[in-house]
Amino acid sequence: MSFWEVAMLSRRDSLALTQSLLIWRRNTLNLGLIEISVSRDIGILSADLDNFHRDPADRIISATAVAHGTALITADSRILEWPGTLHRRDARTWLPEASILFSADRPVPPNRYQENYKQHRPQHDEGGPLRGFDT
Repeated sequence: MSFWEVAMLSRRDSLALTQSLLIWRRNTLNLGLIEISVSRDIGILSADLDNFHRDPADRIISATAVAHGTALITADSRILEWPGTLHRRDARTWLPEASILFSADRPVPPNRYQENYKQHRPQHDEGGPLRGFDT
């Protein structure tokens, strides 16, 4: 869903990427992001998020993080301010250099983000990257 949202924002000119969507997706996955499929349970959980706003994509993305006990990295203030149980990080402050990935007027040197991720990535447990963050 997150890749779909980025694609939609890019298509509407609300988000400028420095590379094609397919290359950006591949590079993002190469940084260690794990893509999780939407299951029936996640679909049901997304409908059960109390006091959450109505955007179905945000509901599914947030329910996926809740179901898997992973942190959600987002700049969406509605998600960041939601009072429910969800491990989350503000994308604007958690990894400030990541914002350059979305800037069309600033070139991205090759491998810079992969090296930055390797140096600053959080410790993770058996469950995979980004598990166990505090809200």
